[in-house]
Amino acid sequence: MGKGDGILGMNIEKYKQSDGFYMDDEGTYFEDAESAIREQIGIGPYKGCETALIEIRNELRLIASKTDASRNPRGLRYFVYSHLCNLGLIEYGTSINYCWLTDKGRELLDDLEEMKLV
Repeated sequence: MGKGDGILGMNIEKYKQSDGFYMDDEGTYFEDAESAIREQIGIGPYKGCETALIEIRNELRLIASKTDASRNPRGLRYFVYSHLCNLGLIEYGTSINYCWLTDKGRELLDDLEEMKLV
């Protein structure tokens, strides 16, 4: 990811400060957990961000379930899987068709589940 791992997939609540804000490993403050996770994943602060987080959560769930639906990424799903891999959230052996969640990916999925996104 670059400079450091920030807060991505690291149990978001441990980064919550006494003032209610979140601070990552580099000292950047975020207003809330959603903002912190969006920044770490590379999703900007625009309308529809919650929908994007829901889709990422759903893809992580799908990968974790190891169902056939996760075994044939095409088009946009392939792009998403590649991005998740670049972020260290998933890994794969010889084919991205058979990817799995890393510990970081499981922790991010747990964080997204805790956010109770619609």
